[in-house]
Amino acid sequence: MPEVIKWKEVGDKKVLMIDLKGLKGDALVAAVEKTERFFLETPPDKKLFLPVLVDVSGSVIDTKVMDKFKMMTKNIKGYKHKAAVLGVTAAKHVLLNAINFLMPQESKSFDDENGAIQWLFRP
Repeated sequence: MPEVIKWKEVGDKKVLMIDLKGLKGDALVAAVEKTERFFLETPPDKKLFLPVLVDVSGSVIDTKVMDKFKMMTKNIKGYKHKAAVLGVTAAKHVLLNAINFLMPQESKSFDDENGAIQWLFRP
């Protein structure tokens, strides 16, 4: 499995990258569980703004994955963050809407990484 979570330097700032592209089934569930563990075991400072870039390009989100995403979002509440999501198809908008409902965060889908990163750091 590729590295799911990593920090990316963007000028003098950092973005938390969550790479779920091309994953499906048990591999995607495992990646979501790894993301959840990252937040629960080594959480960033909850007082600081956390820019998050998630790439779900080519991933296949089924009911099992949706349930895991929903559980994860309930378990990691409390972060001040914005999430830019790449690779959102019409079907994946259902997941994005569910996450937005469960977490008081600002999330938006983007077609390209540059636009997503610019939005993340826009006041």
